[in-house]
Amino acid sequence: VPRVPRICKWEKPSEGVTKVNVDASANANGISLAIIARDSDGFVLSEKMVFINRMVNSEWAELDALFEGFRLAQSLNSDKVIFEMGCACIVNRFRKQKEDITILGHCMLDSFSKADVNWVDRGCNKLADS
Repeated sequence: VPRVPRICKWEKPSEGVTKVNVDASANANGISLAIIARDSDGFVLSEKMVFINRMVNSEWAELDALFEGFRLAQSLNSDKVIFEMGCACIVNRFRKQKEDITILGHCMLDSFSKADVNWVDRGCNKLADS
């Protein structure tokens, strides 16, 4: 069966919108989080790597990465933000207002005038994944 090549291209957000890509990995030593914030021209505004010495499953690690992304965007005083991650389960929960995963997550989103959490193919989230 031939493989269909993926087209992985970073899409520019609208002018004045910050795009924050987050990724996490969990292993026997703990979790590693990677967060990168870019402006509408693709200029890197900030990046952050975090290692946490505790054991969690991969979904909780991704949620930790998303919360770190919220904090990074707040520290940059970003008002309009698009958060991108490769964990569809968490993205779907944020999109379903009725099935709130945590009050903290939605309170953090409320601090932005416009915020969205989007899914991106893990293979296309190369910068945060590296």
